[in-house]
Amino acid sequence: MHSRGARDWVSGEYLGFHGTELLESFNPDWHHIFPRAYLRQHKVSEERWDFFANIAVMSPSTNIRFGARNPMGYLERYGVDDALLKEQLVTDRQLLTVENYEDFLALRADALAAEANRYYDSLIAGTRHDPPRPPQARKEQAPKRRRKESAVPEAQFFASRQEQLGKTESICLPGRGVR
Repeated sequence: MHSRGARDWVSGEYLGFHGTELLESFNPDWHHIFPRAYLRQHKVSEERWDFFANIAVMSPSTNIRFGARNPMGYLERYGVDDALLKEQLVTDRQLLTVENYEDFLALRADALAAEANRYYDSLIAGTRHDPPRPPQARKEQAPKRRRKESAVPEAQFFASRQEQLGKTESICLPGRGVR
């Protein structure tokens, strides 16, 4: 999602990176776009709740705010626009109903697989280019004591990950879905 310039759906802050440096202290929450409790209430089989296609990266505070609400409800309540959704490959707001859950999973799984393959291939080929980012608007806050962030260069992170996995091919196959 970094190469897409993905931002948190409430704060608007970019997720986990400072430039091309991956922040070691980045501690994302894995938000269920369709929360588990919401799916349980609507009698969706438990084995369908935790698919990767149902996960978006959020800050912990955003994830807590959204709670167990239905997706259309929390997106409307917090004014999440389509541009923010598309950054995390949620491309069709109309599919964010329990009646369309299976179609949502299929569409998003294909989009995630295609994006992962595109990104991985660009890393291997050395052709990756980050999108330009406009300056990020900051909300007024009281000064906080911050510990110094240490960062790991992204290329180093992916090279070590590839070495650990022993993979030289793309990590996902379009059309097969992602879990």
